[in-house]
Amino acid sequence: MTDTATPPGREASDPGAGGKDEQDGVAGRAPKRGPDEAEGRDERLTPEELLRQENRERDIRDENLRRLFADRLDHTASSGAGVIGTQYNLGERGHAQVAAGDFVIYYGPREERPRAIPLTKEEAARYAPAHVVRTESLSLLEKRWEPGRVHVLCGAPGTGRETTALAALVRHARQDATGIAVAIWPPGVDPRQLTEADVDRDTGYLVHATGASPERDTGGALFRRLAHLAERTGSTFVVVADERARFSSQWRDAHVVPHTRPPALAVFERSLAFHLQRLKAADPQELAARIRAHPQVRTELGEDAPPGEAHVLALAVAEAMGEEEDLDEVLLHVAGDLPRRLRERAQKLLRKEESVYVRAFLLAASVLDGTSMVTMTTAALDLAELVDRVDPPPDKSWSAFDERLSDWLEFAETDDDRRAGEAERRLCLRTPRLAGSVLHVAWHEHPALRRPFVAWLHRLVQSDEQEVRIAAAQAVGKLATYDYAEIDREFLQPWIASSGFDRHRLAAWALEAAAWDPRFAPRVGERLNRLARGGPPARSVAVRAYGTSLGGLFLNDALPGLRRIAASGQFAGEVGRAMAELFVSGARQEIVAELARWASSDAVRLRAVAAQTLARLALVPADGADDDCPALLTDRGNEGDTRRMLEVLWRNGLKDPHVGAYVWRLLHDWVHLVDMRPHLLGPVGDLVADLATDAALHRSLGFHLLWWRQAGSLPDTAAKPLLFRLRLRTAQ
Repeated sequence: MTDTATPPGREASDPGAGGKDEQDGVAGRAPKRGPDEAEGRDERLTPEELLRQENRERDIRDENLRRLFADRLDHTASSGAGVIGTQYNLGERGHAQVAAGDFVIYYGPREERPRAIPLTKEEAARYAPAHVVRTESLSLLEKRWEPGRVHVLCGAPGTGRETTALAALVRHARQDATGIAVAIWPPGVDPRQLTEADVDRDTGYLVHATGASPERDTGGALFRRLAHLAERTGSTFVVVADERARFSSQWRDAHVVPHTRPPALAVFERSLAFHLQRLKAADPQELAARIRAHPQVRTELGEDAPPGEAHVLALAVAEAMGEEEDLDEVLLHVAGDLPRRLRERAQKLLRKEESVYVRAFLLAASVLDGTSMVTMTTAALDLAELVDRVDPPPDKSWSAFDERLSDWLEFAETDDDRRAGEAERRLCLRTPRLAGSVLHVAWHEHPALRRPFVAWLHRLVQSDEQEVRIAAAQAVGKLATYDYAEIDREFLQPWIASSGFDRHRLAAWALEAAAWDPRFAPRVGERLNRLARGGPPARSVAVRAYGTSLGGLFLNDALPGLRRIAASGQFAGEVGRAMAELFVSGARQEIVAELARWASSDAVRLRAVAAQTLARLALVPADGADDDCPALLTDRGNEGDTRRMLEVLWRNGLKDPHVGAYVWRLLHDWVHLVDMRPHLLGPVGDLVADLATDAALHRSLGFHLLWWRQAGSLPDTAAKPLLFRLRLRTAQ
């Protein structure tokens, strides 16, 4: 855009803020620039440049997180931990969906009553008798089955408890044309807090007892509560508990079924048959039996293999069979990516009797995969220096000339990637999924490495390169899933308490990474909720965290949190960025509705942030459309509330004293689209007509349309029909 109007997001022009220092951080304290300036977050950037910068940052974060958590995601998707196909169920109304390498989590609002997640008919098909191994525990559970009763399946996590429970529930469930009456109360929901209003009649429920800590529930409050609900509603509950849960002798004899772990090979065959059938393979049962008999499968799934790993292997084999017909090649490729195999490779690499430099390079590659050769090798040398202080090399004849990059690359299974159009060399792991396993093994099995590794990460987060800071902060988040309390003390607490906004951004990136592990997502959500209610440093972390995928993860907490922060007059630019990020991530209706409330509010600060955010959203392209077709414009095709809310947003933006001139320029670009895309005349004309209901805007619209037409920036093909719509509004 060529307009010279003040772009939104400039710190000096943020309306409603208590000056530049307050807007950007702690009131009365000069903001620490440093890395923020290195990222280009200053008044010289136009909204278009900000959008490109934010898109690049999002891409870096997403790619890193998929790589760091690849060793866990597939296991999570298929292990016995609340699985519905490839959907992992979390806390209140929470879903974690794993598909094609993507991991998306959503949590519902804390303020609402917990809700069970219903099983669809398609998901229920996974638990049909043909696809589930019949074990002694499943047979006993079905033998004792009675409607309106509580059953307990007791066994170790990851041994297929949930699959067994769901198989029993599906077999006895009430079904009709609308669906199947089975639902799941996910981990994190305390069953003792459920009321009769939370439970549907004549429905089968899977209950995760983890939220109630049944191993300490010696009084049986959990089971008494569920028995009462079962009697009142006629519903059946299957409670999944681990071996530490305590039961009275009466409960144990009448309600508890010890879980029997199914053989991994049998689980593999049943699961593979289901996935092959889903993928329309010919004769899936026979093909699954033939693949099960393959020596490679029998090797991978020995007696100690958990059922979850069999699920992972079955899904991977089924998907790979569609691309590669040679079964040997499929199994060779797939088996090497199993979480257990990745850990074994990492253990072997870190145990090798090689120099500290090559192993430091392996760790550096696991954290900084895809960065430049100079960046990665320099970081590896820094780490080696820190490790040497703990464990000095025994060979005194060593020389720097003894270390060659080619040897490092070969050892760390890393390639020298000279990308087209890039002058610098970038180094990439041949198996990106290996990165998370290397960090896991380094942290858990090499205690002497922890202190130098932590010191090294402290150095990395001070880098001038954004991609290095992001990668280091996300590695901190990954470590938090290993030892949350220690990493919290070492990194998160100091970053959150800091007055430097670069540190707040590091905390946001680390929290985003930690929440990718479903076990820690509820803890991260609770912490963000507290931070959004805290002092300026805490709010600074919260607003930046809500500007990552955490905003969509905790959407119903993020919106009121961002509203409070915007109303405080601080961090207006970051609030706008977070709202735009939520819009881009798919929460369009929710964001438009929230911003419309702000735009019509009596609070000047909220209206100002709504105007700034509109200037960002108006640039976001529609899905699958050309770059110059905005998503907000296509959304105007929706009648009713959406159309009215967008009118409120635009009216507020055009009248804003700080960004109004820029919003007029955006409106010019929108009306100009009518010349190139005549089908947009309807929504653009509706917008012009709706805005013209305001007398002052009616005059301004007429003036601008004529001015743009006279200046030659708006062709007659666009100006004439819009002026006609404006005259029709006048006649009305």
